[in-house]
Amino acid sequence: MIKVVGIVQNGMLYISVEGDIEMFNSVEFKKKLHGLSFNSNYSRVELDLIKVNYIDSSGLAMIIGFFKMIRGNGKAIEIVRMKEAVSDLIHLSGLDKFVRENK
Repeated sequence: MIKVVGIVQNGMLYISVEGDIEMFNSVEFKKKLHGLSFNSNYSRVELDLIKVNYIDSSGLAMIIGFFKMIRGNGKAIEIVRMKEAVSDLIHLSGLDKFVRENK
């Protein structure tokens, strides 16, 4: 099971994800992300993946789709924290240009 929690504060939607993002839960993950994003009281999204150990190709596709949707709505989005294995995948996928490294 995947846990996705969002908090809107000071014009920012902060989303924390816990659990692996893979084919078996990618639809659930997508529904949770999209459900959180319908709040219009934010102009920026920070996606925290520090509690994610693994992302497969379907999970990566969901994240890319979410980035496109948020940016298509004129809002900023970035990944703010992640483990090294997830960071490697993000860099290989080309999403690294949206990532702010917090080290």
